[in-house]
Amino acid sequence: MRHEEAEAIYDAGREVVVETLLALSARVEELSRTVAEQAARIEGLERRLYRDSQNSSLAPSSDSPMSRQRRTLLARERAKGSLRKQGGQPGHEGKARELAAADRIAEPASTCRGSARAAGITLMARRSDWASR
Repeated sequence: MRHEEAEAIYDAGREVVVETLLALSARVEELSRTVAEQAARIEGLERRLYRDSQNSSLAPSSDSPMSRQRRTLLARERAKGSLRKQGGQPGHEGKARELAAADRIAEPASTCRGSARAAGITLMARRSDWASR
């Protein structure tokens, strides 16, 4: 509203001023409600936008590529600051599977079963080995 319009309303009399003030007050309340609703909606949308596997129950595969990249960079930075290197640490007792005794082995077997079948090699264990299990 411009100054001239405000003076015209004032000059029109007391009733016109009161009506105009009430209309403006109602409009201010309506706009205030709209702003509050939109602020709540924006807050909810921002909360959904920043949700990832670190701060919710979402799977890591649902993270955005930038989020995954940021997490990877943070992990690398933490690893650089660590005094320990990857792998077994000095003084740690290693764990390994024991080798089978030589008398229990019928014949050497290839660990690559697909190529063994193609070559016609059978990989059957002795029946006595199965019975002892």
